Amino acid sequence: MPYLPGGLRMEHLVLPPLALLTMVNSLQLTRRVYGPAGISVLALCFSLIAVALGSLQSEITGAMASPLGMFIRLCMPPLILMTFMFALAHVSFVLTGAARAIVGGGMFAGFCSLSSVLFDMTTLLSLWVNIDDESVWSQTIAIGRFTGLFNQPLEAGVFFSVALLAVLYLFKSCPRERIFNGLGLALILIGGLLSLSKNFIVLGQALGLAFAVSIHLLSIRVALLLCATAAMGFIALIIEINPNYVHSLIDLFEDGNLLMALTAGRLGSSDTEVSQLFAQLWTQGHWVYGRGVGSQLPLDNGYLEYFYQGGVLALCGYAVSLVALALPAVAHARRIEGKLLFYLLLFVVIASLGGPVLTANRANVALILLMVACIVTMRRNPFINPCKLLKGNIQCKVS
Repeated sequence: MPYLPGGLRMEHLVLPPLALLTMVNSLQLTRRVYGPAGISVLALCFSLIAVALGSLQSEITGAMASPLGMFIRLCMPPLILMTFMFALAHVSFVLTGAARAIVGGGMFAGFCSLSSVLFDMTTLLSLWVNIDDESVWSQTIAIGRFTGLFNQPLEAGVFFSVALLAVLYLFKSCPRERIFNGLGLALILIGGLLSLSKNFIVLGQALGLAFAVSIHLLSIRVALLLCATAAMGFIALIIEINPNYVHSLIDLFEDGNLLMALTAGRLGSSDTEVSQLFAQLWTQGHWVYGRGVGSQLPLDNGYLEYFYQGGVLALCGYAVSLVALALPAVAHARRIEGKLLFYLLLFVVIASLGGPVLTANRANVALILLMVACIVTMRRNPFINPCKLLKGNIQCKVS
């Protein structure tokens, strides 16, 4: 959805009352929906408490950004997680519905990205992004990176990676929907590639191929062939249309190593800003409570976002939340839902090295929605595949 007046997003208005209503209405379902997701919510709330305590003790809280705005940003993941955890408990065929919704959004987002290459879409896209000359979106457009509905490549990379895993799930679970799935896959790939986000180009596509192999959608040989073909084709294309981007990656590789190139200079050397901020907390003795919300920008690392603003306690809460969400993926490792959840969490863990993922504006809604849908589906027994439901003849697949 577009931004609302004052910079608010739709989830800022919808989620708080929805969380309260669904929680009150679903108290009888606590045994079904609590567990890993509930532990994750509590862990993230613990991180919020740690951030709040650190902010009260720090003399530089709010030095670089609005403390309220940054705190709300950290509030969104547990709020989204709790809302979906309760609200989806009543929904039939939740994972298929969630995947279809995300793929539909990915089709629209990919179409907008492609259209912005061919036409001047500034007026329309101004409803979703900040088009000021100094904005991140304008700067990325200037260097040939088209993020469409998202303000920055990180957000686009997260969203399109999630959408890619969602459409691959639909290819396996609903093979009859060939047109929808095929068009969705094409537009999602186009949108992700045009953003030039390494979260999508390197990590998202690699995990997508691995997920496709794990659910027997592709063979290992075909996946490797597709990977090699896509890599060579992308390199040739990007050299032709955006050589500066390639040169910047080569420079980063030559100045540091492969990790520095893949993380756009965020990691791979002790001289990077992320490395220096981590070291600063330890050497100056601020590692327990951190430096408070809004004390530093940018925080181009998901772990640093919690650690710098709330110290080691907030970082532990973030880590525990991810471990808790991984438990059902391990317990149901043979099910397609367990595999999907595993690859979503693996994406979060790795992509967080290059930027905040769980708190990424807009993109985190789709990410958390798909994760919760996996958990809710796996906690139901038996699982009915909706694409096996034929009119007048129900065919059920029991896990």
